[in-house]
Amino acid sequence: MALAEHAAELLAEAGLLTSVRGDVPEPPRMPNIGEAFPRPYMCDDLIAGDPAYGTVVCFCERVTAGEIRDALASPLPPADLDGLRRRTRAMMGRCQGFFCGAEIAGRLARVEGS
Repeated sequence: MALAEHAAELLAEAGLLTSVRGDVPEPPRMPNIGEAFPRPYMCDDLIAGDPAYGTVVCFCERVTAGEIRDALASPLPPADLDGLRRRTRAMMGRCQGFFCGAEIAGRLARVEGS
């Protein structure tokens, strides 16, 4: 930003920059994918119906065992950990799967072994 301000000052001194637009709208704000709708671990009625939605497996992204189970049982299940990661955001937090990676890999292996 400092370089842009300096360049604008130089252009203004040279008479090439006459005014700055003030009618530019604010950029649109999109919620994070995990904040767009209530997550299963937040819904008490969902947890009461199925306790797996109350068992958090990935603590960084707050992905529950129920979400992983649902992704693995979907009509087009993930073939590997990357597919599961894209569907649930598991292993995408601060630890990058250091804490939850083994548990999630084990769940995927149990489904593949069945």
